Amino acid sequence: MQDLLQLIDQQWAAIRGQLPALPLAEPVSVFALLMLIILIAPRLAAWGRLPGLIGLILAGLVLGPNALNIMQRDDTMRLFGAVGLLYIVFMAGLEINLGLFYKYKLHSGLFGLCTFLVPLGLGLLVGRYLLTMSWPSTTLLASMFASHTLISYPVAARFGILQNRAVVTTIGGTLITDTASLLLLAVIAASTMGALDTTFWVRLGVAAAIFVFLVLWVLPRIAQRFFRVVSGEGPTEYIFVLAAVFISALLARAAGIEPILGAFLAGLALNRLVPEQSPLMNRVQFVGNVLFIPMFLISVGMLVDLRVFLAGSRAWMVSAAMVLTVIAAKWLSARLAQGLLGYTRAEGWVMFGLSVNQAAATLAAVVVGMRIGLFDEAVLNGTIMMILATCILGPWVTEKFGRRVAEQSQEPVPHGEAPQRILVPLARPETATELLDLAFCLRPAKSESPIQLLTVVPDGPDVHDGVAASEKMLSQAVIHAAAADVPVHSATRVDLNIANGILRAVKELRITQVIVGWGGKSSTRERIFGSVLDQFLAQSLEMVLVCKIEQPVNTHSRLVLILPPLAEREPGFPEAHLAIRRLASQLGARLLVLATDNSLHRVKAQINHGLTARPAFQGITGWRHVLAEIAGVLKPDDLLVLHGARAGRLSWNPLLPSLPQRLARQFPATSFLVLYPSEHHYEATAAEQAPPPEGEADASLQPSVVLDLDEASHEIALARLIREAMPRFAAYHRALTRRVVQASREYACEIAPDVVLVHAEARDIDGPRLLIGVSREGLTFPKVRHVVHVILLLLKPATQSPEQHLRTLARVVHLLHQPQTIERLKNARSAQAAMDLVMAEL
Repeated sequence: MQDLLQLIDQQWAAIRGQLPALPLAEPVSVFALLMLIILIAPRLAAWGRLPGLIGLILAGLVLGPNALNIMQRDDTMRLFGAVGLLYIVFMAGLEINLGLFYKYKLHSGLFGLCTFLVPLGLGLLVGRYLLTMSWPSTTLLASMFASHTLISYPVAARFGILQNRAVVTTIGGTLITDTASLLLLAVIAASTMGALDTTFWVRLGVAAAIFVFLVLWVLPRIAQRFFRVVSGEGPTEYIFVLAAVFISALLARAAGIEPILGAFLAGLALNRLVPEQSPLMNRVQFVGNVLFIPMFLISVGMLVDLRVFLAGSRAWMVSAAMVLTVIAAKWLSARLAQGLLGYTRAEGWVMFGLSVNQAAATLAAVVVGMRIGLFDEAVLNGTIMMILATCILGPWVTEKFGRRVAEQSQEPVPHGEAPQRILVPLARPETATELLDLAFCLRPAKSESPIQLLTVVPDGPDVHDGVAASEKMLSQAVIHAAAADVPVHSATRVDLNIANGILRAVKELRITQVIVGWGGKSSTRERIFGSVLDQFLAQSLEMVLVCKIEQPVNTHSRLVLILPPLAEREPGFPEAHLAIRRLASQLGARLLVLATDNSLHRVKAQINHGLTARPAFQGITGWRHVLAEIAGVLKPDDLLVLHGARAGRLSWNPLLPSLPQRLARQFPATSFLVLYPSEHHYEATAAEQAPPPEGEADASLQPSVVLDLDEASHEIALARLIREAMPRFAAYHRALTRRVVQASREYACEIAPDVVLVHAEARDIDGPRLLIGVSREGLTFPKVRHVVHVILLLLKPATQSPEQHLRTLARVVHLLHQPQTIERLKNARSAQAAMDLVMAEL
């Protein structure tokens, strides 16, 4: 037994010899302990009903050099702390909604002044008359109270209230008060050292101006070009973002400004290039929340030295005065701003919880104060206690009242915000990433519905090879979606007809939006995009976005929305506009709306409603010259969005079908979307959503039919059609024929493979006239690919408004667009039979 005990003692001594000595210095041991703290401390804090951030700070206090001395606050911990601090501020700038930021910029300015001037004034009184400090020391102490650090930011992010007005206002106010505090710090330091002269002010102003120019103007342009080149290379994109943050912080220090302002401005500069729901944003948030930010909080806890308070009463008095002053000052600032801005009580407390935390600028000020002899040990330890107290109080208040703000923000789902189910049919691997990125932007942030990925393989001898290739493409798309932390479901279907396969998936999965790619060229069989897309559009009722993406989605700085006449009166317009608004918000892009002059006022009224940032509007003099209008405003980084219309709808016009191909030819390097609104319940709501203007009603259409129009040319056929269908207007036949022939050369529209529509103005008729000519042998029209068997000639009276004419035009196209109707018209045995058919359809 004695030998056994001796052997155990020897083994235990050997094991102890292998254990690391305290405090830990070996890198592996330190990192392993940090990981355990990050894993366990937040859960212990949650068990005690405290925010996880407090658990990390207390863990740093207990295990740090001033308590159990298990870890030292050495160069490694200081590095992690500095990186984590810059990362918190950077994420605040990156995740802020720029539209809300601009909307509440006056609110941010007001709160920034309140949270700077109130603590500054109260700090001057306390420092001078309670702590009896000198005026330079008092001013520096007061500047410490005025600044704050967004320690509670992760709590607000967890509750999903980053878009709340109080949170946006507080983040904007942080930029103002921290900038003012740190500039005041630089002035006091220069004054104490006798360097406060004209050279100092000039150097500070010039350096700051150069710094702001480099970060806010040069950096976004470099980043935009970089993301275009390395699109899809996730690790490289993340490394670029990290480099941009820390280089910006370094530039700020070189300009005499604290690095935290450089990190915040870098976040603002990269804001629109990193969409909220993107793989890059997911990587930024993941690394920060898992590694950098927890290590910063642990390093803050290590600063606290409780033993100082055993040295005498001055340390207690200074600490108590600093803690109570900063809490009272920040509370008064938040309450004052809440009252002036009309915010709710819960929002006011959230502003206090976000702005009471002291860390970054406070530490910078106390270090400078110690170095130039304005502060003593009592102020240093009082600062540490102030940091500890506020970093515990701030997250707790933000958690308590942030929950209430989140509950108050839960409103009934408005029209168009019902659960969105997005389908992305994939056909080419090279476009899959861009289509998915677009789907991420259009997917509501709180949506629980996964994005549906689909490939349809034509049935045939090579079906097995096609399925294998499709599954490989889907696997790559799933990996890309996983990097963005967006749920997806994927499926491969085999069908004889690809369009039918997509349509069946839309019905089975109850899809609300379909995002499909287009290469920019149409097949010769159909008139708009190609056989598959045209078949799908003709039979679907859901919102469809046909996308031609030429550069990464996140590099577009502006959306240019092109609205045809009467688009704002379509029943699906509100839902379509909501999708455009969400896309602009996710991209941080400005919105320019092009609409015809006579509908611009209605478009402004509809689009401006509910927007955080008002778009710019520009009138189009005529829809026929829309390409020239686009060319006049188009910039290299624009994303064009064309509001499309299916045949027969209110906003359809003969130029719309050819416009996508003309855009692709004239602007080959420009990305654009063609958005077709949802048509569910169109007939039930069209009358309500698109009433005719007051005093205007649709005139009754007067049709005429001429058969056997087999002439030598389309000009002769049109002349005969006018002559036989309108015998009472013989005196005007020549002038009218000239106008119609000219219109047929410029604006003839192929609405079906063998049907052409021509429309022109006739000054001598009192109502719209529809002239239908049938050619059994077929005619050839300029700019029309197929042989024409049916001519639809719509004559507009001079007294009819453009809107009335477009409604009549849409009615004609809708009723005569059906293949069976056209076939029966071509085979009619007599003009009367054809007329009866037309009247029945009309």
